[in-house]
Amino acid sequence: RQLLANDLKEPFPNQSYKSVIDPIFIRSWKLLKAGTPYIVKIPQEPNVRQAWDIISEITDIGDKTQKSVEVSKIWKVLSESPYGYNELTFTILFAAWLAFHRSEVELSGAFGIPKNKKETVSVKTASLHEWAQTDVLEKPKEFVSLWVLRGKNQIIRREPLDISVPDSVSYTDASSLLERIAGHIQSGTLEAAKVTFLEKKKKQIQQGVDSIDTWNQPNIEAQQQLEQQASLDVLASYYAPLENTPPAITIIEGVTTVRVSEDQSAKLETN
Repeated sequence: RQLLANDLKEPFPNQSYKSVIDPIFIRSWKLLKAGTPYIVKIPQEPNVRQAWDIISEITDIGDKTQKSVEVSKIWKVLSESPYGYNELTFTILFAAWLAFHRSEVELSGAFGIPKNKKETVSVKTASLHEWAQTDVLEKPKEFVSLWVLRGKNQIIRREPLDISVPDSVSYTDASSLLERIAGHIQSGTLEAAKVTFLEKKKKQIQQGVDSIDTWNQPNIEAQQQLEQQASLDVLASYYAPLENTPPAITIIEGVTTVRVSEDQSAKLETN
């Protein structure tokens, strides 16, 4: 559950977490990397990696845009020989695989575990961020017996989300790009590494925008003074600032720069 929320970190709810996470999932399975929060990585232990790859193969979309697979199918393969996963090990591996591929997957099915035979739960298709708020993965045995093996609860895998950011963007397009990046970050569907990448890009772009805003402010103020038919003395005070050239762009690998828009350049030439 905490893996789905990208929130597996100390202090843990109880000490048993630490006794399992460090010796098994970090040192033995090599599935997690210690941090705040813990980071899921492709397991390095050969047998675990083989099981991990089985999930990838079963859910592979091939040349399609998406594919739906009943989770019971994955359980059936991994619980039998030669893999022999039990409820606990399957739940951990499955949750970790989901977390690693969070930008590609959703779950669809009963949105919770019924507390008794009379209770009904709604059926929902949602991101891992939403599923992390339920009790579905709270108890591995119930997860398998009451969720995986009942109904047709599915994993939906789609093409990976495109989070590419251009090396250079115009001032005009920077605003929409910042909005798109913020939406990706806030969606809760991205792996920690991708969120870190986008946060860095967001900071770079915002710095570029701020630099151009500072340079362009005298031009905006001068235009306002002209519209208000200000005196020559007032207009003359803007002469020196308007002579300033746009911020220089330094090309650095991995850094997204913001360039002056064509409209801003045209106004500069007019002035």
